[in-house]
Amino acid sequence: MTPTINFLILSDTRSGTMMLTDALDELSYIKFYNLYASNPDNPQLHYNNWKSFQNATEKGISHRGTTMHRVGEGWFDQLSPMPFDAFWKKVSKRTDFQICLHRENLLRKFLSQKVGVVLRSYHVHKARTKDPGPIRIPVQELLEFIGTTKRLQEQINLYFPNRLTVTYEELDTKWNETITRIQEYIKLPPTNIQPVTVKQENRPLQEAIENYDELYSYLTNKGFGDWFNN
Repeated sequence: MTPTINFLILSDTRSGTMMLTDALDELSYIKFYNLYASNPDNPQLHYNNWKSFQNATEKGISHRGTTMHRVGEGWFDQLSPMPFDAFWKKVSKRTDFQICLHRENLLRKFLSQKVGVVLRSYHVHKARTKDPGPIRIPVQELLEFIGTTKRLQEQINLYFPNRLTVTYEELDTKWNETITRIQEYIKLPPTNIQPVTVKQENRPLQEAIENYDELYSYLTNKGFGDWFNN
């Protein structure tokens, strides 16, 4: 029997994880496991369950995918019995390929998270029916979010030097080209698959952000003006 290919999709929140995994999950020869590194009970237990998933053999399954969100070193120091460095090295060793998802437009990403808090839910398989209204985004809170996100990306990416980096924007605007690149990377047969999720937050930023003028002035002066173009 041909060895099963194990691949990892490591992502930030609101960066296209479900858009990608739900589409790939439509293929009968892929199985997925969500490794909850951020679950506050016992990462070692989840890691052991994940190993069992990876080691399993099943007729017709050629690929086993793992999804997980990036979590920071501070979380491990406070809650985990497994050291941060040891955990990521184990994850790296046990996957043949790693796809790292992130979102370039961190303003849109932050807005999406805020909308989820307001609506107290986040569904992606049907159009949103509730209107969250304009969201106020505190400048300092956004700046802290930007700094934390970028540091975490740099930190985690050190453990996956041969990763394939994919952005949410590529999935959203160049789906066919991007999904072909992903299939080639994880050695999937070329297959025409399409998203099964629905984009939730697509309002113009001027409508979605209560303090738009304040943010526009501040962020454009800081070199983030491109975030207002989409």
